Amino acid sequence: MARSITPALIGQNGQELRETCKLNTERPESRRSRTGNLLIVRTVCPAADGVGIVPARSPFPLKPICDLRVLNHFIKEARDAEAAMKVCREGCHLSQSVTVPQTRVDFEVWENKNASEQALEVQSGLWLLQQALNALRTSVTNTQLHGHIDSSISNLQSLQAVLRSLNIQEYSPPADAAGLEGTWTVSTPTELLQVHLNFLRGKMRLLLLSAQACQQYDGS
Repeated sequence: MARSITPALIGQNGQELRETCKLNTERPESRRSRTGNLLIVRTVCPAADGVGIVPARSPFPLKPICDLRVLNHFIKEARDAEAAMKVCREGCHLSQSVTVPQTRVDFEVWENKNASEQALEVQSGLWLLQQALNALRTSVTNTQLHGHIDSSISNLQSLQAVLRSLNIQEYSPPADAAGLEGTWTVSTPTELLQVHLNFLRGKMRLLLLSAQACQQYDGS
């Protein structure tokens, strides 16, 4: 029987990421973390308002963004958005069903895919989630939730930039999501935000852990 998992959440304090960026401003060279992961934090830092990440302005090619604290920060914000939605009572509906990626990971199937196939699956998932969250943003009238949804959309765009930094080919979205494999539909905001959270801590994290660009830097 194939093994499957819904990965556990790995939370991180966003303040730690901000401190890392502050240190990097003073000392821009690449460094290695205590766990051996290469930190190239000059390329990615939280924006002043805490939403998304801001690529460094540099005339040089974008360096690989291999620090998992970036993703962990986004996972924490996704969890906060889900929690806020669960306690919302007014102005927090989804006007129509939306298509989202499957988040269940069958490791036997995943490991048998090559790097390009894995990347395509994650990229299509990010695109689907962005479309779904845009629809949610339009439907929701609760102003307190707007900030959470806007942050989630911005973070998805930032993750697309992370993938570009890893030399992963740009994704060309289809004209219609109906043709994509490995999808399903949800009809409530809570379901959507749960899918968003599970996708980040599942397939997105798996892809970053195995990214060839990061392994090349770790081995250099």
